[in-house]
Amino acid sequence: MLFRTDTNYGPCQRALKEMVDEERDQWADFCLHARTATMLAELSVGFEAFLTFAGLIGVIIDKERSSRLMNRHYAALTALAEAQNRRQRLSDPLDQFFDLLADAIATKAAHVAGIGGTAPHPKAFALGWEDVRIPVNTNNAITAEPDKQPAKVETADSNDDAGNYVTTFRPKGVRIGWIDDTNLYLSATKSLEVARGCAHRVGVPLNLSIKTLGETLDQRGLLLSRENLRRRTARPMIEGSQKRVLHIHRKHVVPLLMGQTDFDDPDYVGPPIYEVLEA
Repeated sequence: MLFRTDTNYGPCQRALKEMVDEERDQWADFCLHARTATMLAELSVGFEAFLTFAGLIGVIIDKERSSRLMNRHYAALTALAEAQNRRQRLSDPLDQFFDLLADAIATKAAHVAGIGGTAPHPKAFALGWEDVRIPVNTNNAITAEPDKQPAKVETADSNDDAGNYVTTFRPKGVRIGWIDDTNLYLSATKSLEVARGCAHRVGVPLNLSIKTLGETLDQRGLLLSRENLRRRTARPMIEGSQKRVLHIHRKHVVPLLMGQTDFDDPDYVGPPIYEVLEA
């Protein structure tokens, strides 16, 4: 059993990720959206860790009771998954569009960049980027060419080779937009392509075109800015040039992503349930 401390925080993070990945694979075929499978996997791993901890401190000493609680837990998660699947099949096209984009970002099939094209710190991992550790030699020289995204230097944990490494972020999948504080600038073409691809994979029709997407956002008052009365797109400066985008609030696509458990985020402070892990 491992507890989260300064000396083993890194190994604990990686072990939790492996457990969640294994559990997610078991939920993947049952859920329409991969993000749903991820959430269920995190809940399962967390509850299992809680039961283990409760057994260690003598709160639950009956193994049969622990097994019954775990079975009830899985039954509740299965019911939640079924309800979520029904909702996704019957949802409004625009809600579908937002859900599909969030799902694509969560599964690294798409990503959102910062306004300058770099990783949107401090939540890059939750927005479709992967973190890559690059060794640094004793002269603080990077031994492999890093990505051009901003990096942070971290000290290697006790289970790694001696020395330091640089953690940098690299984008995964299609770039569907850019984020600047609460502003989300979507590429209408790329975001709709990604959403349609996700919908096709799960067998759910998405009845939206680029024209109807803009019209629906406009009718519901979700566009935060636009070029003029004739155009529904805005033209902010992005990556050094003006780009035509759909300007909306980030809450429509990324609220769950920004708030979900992110074991690789060094700023993450989880509840006690995540501080316990089987060795």
